Amino acid sequence: MSTRKRRGGAINSRQAQKRTREATSTPEISLEAEPIELVETGWGAVA
Repeated sequence: MSTRKRRGGAINSRQAQKRTREATSTPEISLEAEPIELVETGWGAVA
């Protein structure tokens, strides 16, 4: 469990950086991709 949470945090931070870069070029895709992934990671963290 702890390993998964750590990996998730690292992935979220890395994806966040990529999202910011992609948001500059394609804000629509980044906005749509953010909530979907955040919801999935949120549920995973809660579970």
